[in-house]
Amino acid sequence: MRSYRRKRPPLDACPVELVLSMVQGKWTARLIFLLLQRPCHFGELQRLIPGISVEVLATRLRTLQGVGLATVQSRTGPNNVTLSIYALTEKGQSLAPVLQGLADWGQRELRTQGLSWEPPLIDRDAVEPVP
Repeated sequence: MRSYRRKRPPLDACPVELVLSMVQGKWTARLIFLLLQRPCHFGELQRLIPGISVEVLATRLRTLQGVGLATVQSRTGPNNVTLSIYALTEKGQSLAPVLQGLADWGQRELRTQGLSWEPPLIDRDAVEPVP
């Protein structure tokens, strides 16, 4: 099993590079976007991101936890199954305006290319908020 550590700080301490280093990696920004909507369990995140493998999802979630953007709590679900519920920390939630700006820019760019994207529908009441 690999250990996950923070990368060394950038030599020039560029704030943009710092943010990008925290959210880099395929699926990471989408995971944050989904968790901004509400806490989700692992299987739900996998369902909401078609094409992501179990291994990559687990790695991305561990990375988000490692940089302080996400937390995980275990709960007992239906049939006494233990669910890992992932939520953003206050630090993770503070990325909302940053990601919204990127999303707005991206939507405009998609339209110029004749494309569109709709976010996945999330049942906001499916998981109670993590305290």
